Amino acid sequence: MRLLLLGLIALFSFNFSSHLFASHVAGGSITYEHVSGDTYLVTFSFLRDCSGIEPDASYTLNYVSDCGVSSEIELDSVSNTEVSQLCDISTSTCGNGNNFGVIRIIYQAEVELPPCDSWTLSIDIAARNPSINTSFNEPNFFIEATLNNVLAPTDNSPEFTSLLIPSLCTGSEVSYDFSATEQDGDSLVYSLICPLSDLGITIEDDYPAGYTCAQPFGPGQPISINPQTGVLTFTPTNTGNYVMAVAVAQYNDNGDFIGQVVQDIQINIVNCSNIPPEIT
Repeated sequence: MRLLLLGLIALFSFNFSSHLFASHVAGGSITYEHVSGDTYLVTFSFLRDCSGIEPDASYTLNYVSDCGVSSEIELDSVSNTEVSQLCDISTSTCGNGNNFGVIRIIYQAEVELPPCDSWTLSIDIAARNPSINTSFNEPNFFIEATLNNVLAPTDNSPEFTSLLIPSLCTGSEVSYDFSATEQDGDSLVYSLICPLSDLGITIEDDYPAGYTCAQPFGPGQPISINPQTGVLTFTPTNTGNYVMAVAVAQYNDNGDFIGQVVQDIQINIVNCSNIPPEIT
């Protein structure tokens, strides 16, 4: 009995520790830039929690279309920058400190995408950071972008202006800018969507009761996004990490949908003693 008990304790400890430290994904997005002909430079912006496991040197981009083409390619790391939201980043977990630290890693590769009206580019990584609205299940991190290069053969995707993990205060109204820039003059429409754990599968099944993709901070905490500006407005009341995603859809001058990119992100809500500026 004693040996059995010790064995169960050891097994539990192993499972708990591996579950605890397997996570490191705090957010990310896929964007693309037309190079020439059918060639696109695809960029994966990966936000890594420094307290988790080390990231891979490359990640596999899957790209599939309804035109009979399906393949994959390795995106290699090309840059690595600490983006911890701290006054003194030397105190972050990316170094020798204890404060929440984040590194943004950029992965890139050139990809051949023959003309098709429905390309989907995607990356799948296990596992997400633990968060309030995904319980302790740590679903996979799955991010995708879409492209119609029949209607828009030389188009570039929107580029998010902010690729950070925000730390925000409880009890204060927040207006957070999820806007993007787009160099081709296309119309952009912003929306709050469900984060994904696999192709076509959202993480909403992992949400505790009362949490939804449209209300990621829980019951009684409304959130809205301006579809023209990408500004997210809400007033958080509870501390913790929360997972959410914002999509930016592109439309050409004729009003045709030509693609979409998504920023999947973790938002940290903390107790603050400072006095925030008044929003006017």
